[in-house]
Amino acid sequence: MTERKLPFECRVLDKEPVEIANRFTGEKVTIPPDAVAVYDGIMGAELFKDYDMMRKGLDWFITNEPDAYMILLDWTEASMNELITFIIWLIIYLEIFGWMK
Repeated sequence: MTERKLPFECRVLDKEPVEIANRFTGEKVTIPPDAVAVYDGIMGAELFKDYDMMRKGLDWFITNEPDAYMILLDWTEASMNELITFIIWLIIYLEIFGWMK
């Protein structure tokens, strides 16, 4: 693989691809070392609320690792689907036990 330009300064520590799990769904994907470094940068940027760095990393993933992006970083769609499912089950549960009167 040719060396890809990274979206921000980060250190590529791994020598081999790494399997990473989506922190919400548990779905796993194996990504190359440079993508691991960018992923780690995105996670750190989220923690420190550095939204500019996050956006640069997300855009890099969309361009360079689109399948991994959909599994690991497309939080909005995954989170909304889980929230909708939870709300539907909650309504059904409340209906069954008569708490929605």
